[in-house]
Amino acid sequence: MIEKSDLYLKYWEEQRSSLQHCEAQRSTLSNLVLILSGAGIAFASRGLDDKSSLVLTIGLFVLGAYGIATTMKYYERYSRHAAQARVFATLLADELQIPTHRDLLKEARKEHKEKWSRLNRVRLNLLWSTLHAIVALTGVALSVVILAR
Repeated sequence: MIEKSDLYLKYWEEQRSSLQHCEAQRSTLSNLVLILSGAGIAFASRGLDDKSSLVLTIGLFVLGAYGIATTMKYYERYSRHAAQARVFATLLADELQIPTHRDLLKEARKEHKEKWSRLNRVRLNLLWSTLHAIVALTGVALSVVILAR
């Protein structure tokens, strides 16, 4: 028969694996957006006098908007798996009768927050979304320049 602690550990590992998968997917997407946007900006800026470059600049906007939406979705999934992993970690600690785990974690989090007080307030998903927003806004700005000429 499977022990409860083994089952909790297995579920915790699955959630942590899903966390890592979400982050790897987000990273891959962001890298792809940056590569494609770099190429799009390079080609579009060479043809600022040509209205056909609007295809590229509008594509930059769409690419940035897609990046924002997808990054937000990956963050939602990441948060879901993190919450579930915390539940299984708590169940595992309770099952193994580790009475001070919550206090130890609380203290570690407090020390981290004190050491990194400013950066702790900045949400990582907002930084990634901002990067994608810059791509979208670059597409809009280049479109305006092309249309103004």
